[in-house]
Amino acid sequence: MLKVQKMPRFRFNLEPLLKHRKRVEGEKQRALATLERRRIEIENHIREMQQRITDNKTELGRGLIGKVDTSAIRSQAAMSMQLDAQTRRLVLVLAEIYRRTERARAELLEARTRAKAIERLRDRRYEDWKRALNKREASVIDDLTTVRAAWSMEL
Repeated sequence: MLKVQKMPRFRFNLEPLLKHRKRVEGEKQRALATLERRRIEIENHIREMQQRITDNKTELGRGLIGKVDTSAIRSQAAMSMQLDAQTRRLVLVLAEIYRRTERARAELLEARTRAKAIERLRDRRYEDWKRALNKREASVIDDLTTVRAAWSMEL
């Protein structure tokens, strides 16, 4: 009676390393996404501040037409200077975010490269395993064909 064997399965002995590198890559992606979100928030806030400065200057210009209220003009000028100072601080924060984002991109690229290297190794080993399996199967088929031919000659 012929014994039926289970189909052999491919096992990659570096699978834990690949999973670790994929996990590190995911962490780097999340860190970069967090920085990108923060960058967008700050850029939007800077745009809002610039719009407020523009609106304040327009209001200041209107205050100079007709009867001039010096305390209102002084108050608007102070507000404009305060908004300008806040905007400058945000620009400095934004510059730091850009530096951190570039570092995060480089780290993500490195993590992605390291994971891809293991993936390519896994793919090569799988192809080698598949070729060896096909060779073994062809050998078994050859043996069965030879046995069958011998039986048919005996009959």
